[in-house]
Amino acid sequence: SDWFGRYGGEEFVAILPGATLDDALVVAERMRAAVEAMRLPCLGDHRCTISIGVAMLEAEDAVPSIALERADHALFHAKQTGRNQVKAAQTAPTKARAAA
Repeated sequence: SDWFGRYGGEEFVAILPGATLDDALVVAERMRAAVEAMRLPCLGDHRCTISIGVAMLEAEDAVPSIALERADHALFHAKQTGRNQVKAAQTAPTKARAAA
């Protein structure tokens, strides 16, 4: 029942119905480690890495895009703090989520 697909040019989204935040972080870390472990002959000595932002769709979110926005902020934080890592999104205050 999980869904994974391209969301933008270099961005992908995984939707994991029924998963907790901890479950999603485990999945994201497995994906990050698998990409880092890949060796592609065309890259020579270079390796591929990914940065991942994880967010939960909260009951208070007015629309699902709010969770995607939180995941995007977490992704940005992962990139800004060294790349090749998984970061969980911070939950926004309830009023801010409802107003968005």
